[in-house]
Amino acid sequence: MVTAHGREMLARRPAEEQALLDGFVVKPVTPSMLLEAVQSARLGPVRAEATPPGWAGRLAGMRILVVEDNKVNQQVAQELLEREGALIGLADNGALGVQAIAQASPPWDAVLMDVQMPVMDGYTATRQIRETLKLSRLPIIAMTANVMDSDRQDAHAAGMNAHIGKPFNLDTLVTLLLEQTGHRPPVGASPARPAPQRTADALPRRADAPSAQTLDIDATLLRLGGDQVLLGKVLETFVRDLPAQGSRLHKHLQAADIPEARRQMHTLKGSAATVGAQALSDLAAEFEQRIEAAPEIAAEEATKIVARLSDACERVATEIHSALTRLLPPPQPPAYARSALDSGALTDELRQLQGLLRRSDMDSLVVHARLEEQHPGLPDELRTSLSEAVAELDFQRAAELCDQLIQRYTA
Repeated sequence: MVTAHGREMLARRPAEEQALLDGFVVKPVTPSMLLEAVQSARLGPVRAEATPPGWAGRLAGMRILVVEDNKVNQQVAQELLEREGALIGLADNGALGVQAIAQASPPWDAVLMDVQMPVMDGYTATRQIRETLKLSRLPIIAMTANVMDSDRQDAHAAGMNAHIGKPFNLDTLVTLLLEQTGHRPPVGASPARPAPQRTADALPRRADAPSAQTLDIDATLLRLGGDQVLLGKVLETFVRDLPAQGSRLHKHLQAADIPEARRQMHTLKGSAATVGAQALSDLAAEFEQRIEAAPEIAAEEATKIVARLSDACERVATEIHSALTRLLPPPQPPAYARSALDSGALTDELRQLQGLLRRSDMDSLVVHARLEEQHPGLPDELRTSLSEAVAELDFQRAAELCDQLIQRYTA
């Protein structure tokens, strides 16, 4: 079922009516939400990682909505707070945040609100929560890279309860959430569930390892609680967008789209700081201030700004790729050999998937999930592209990628 109503509406229906549904999605629907719902309905719900017996996080049971447009910061906040036992929801902008709060049942215990976002900023969203939704007691904590007194005053004036800078310190944020909500940790609660990965001190160092001036991997890893897998995920998410930063800024400046240029630099400033690329974060902050101070930028100066940004992004990307070779486990041998039998089975499944994709059949999501599980040895570049296309419901692109794989394994 797809509906604009919250889950509380379904809960009011008789049990026999609820049993008729295999899934439930609340509008606005994103591709990832739809993918998860279809896979859950067809294959059964995906089970969360089991919590070790006797372990209880300091935020156990707390429902927290993170309103943040930056994917890197979303990822960090979600995984760290979930390790503390919290239940996390995500909203990409203030408007979606207000909607998520209005429809929530049970209600959220706290909101972490970014300030600068597209569609609706955090200040406006907070005012709507206070004035329109009449939720005067819901704790709302501002999260922003700006930590000046004026920013704290603006947050307070909008109705926010507190303010924390990004990148945040987990212990500081946990303490703030406990203070603002009055939540009491369970008896025996301990700081974040220990991550099984190595700590920063245990990471092997190489002669060509990135310098802390450009990419401070060790400090970032410590801030992430020593979670090496999370650090790898965050770096991969961040580096994926780096090559396009220069051309995107050039496009905004050429079109005199100053708000978008400034927003891009603000976002880059925050995400670069989160991953430990402080020099790049400082450069983005410099450009953000320059654009804000004098929106009319001559073509010659714009060219220099874009060149400096592109060079900085290229250096950081190179160092991140180098760091990932230390952080990620060595590649495993392919799960299957390219024998005639294996290749034949794989191409048959690819053709089945391709047929479903060309008909825009939602069963393609289930077939793709099964193919991913049974054939983990697919080439990384095509495997990743195919997974992204299916997740975004770009069936035409996914079908084209299937064709490339079929040609490779029938050559």
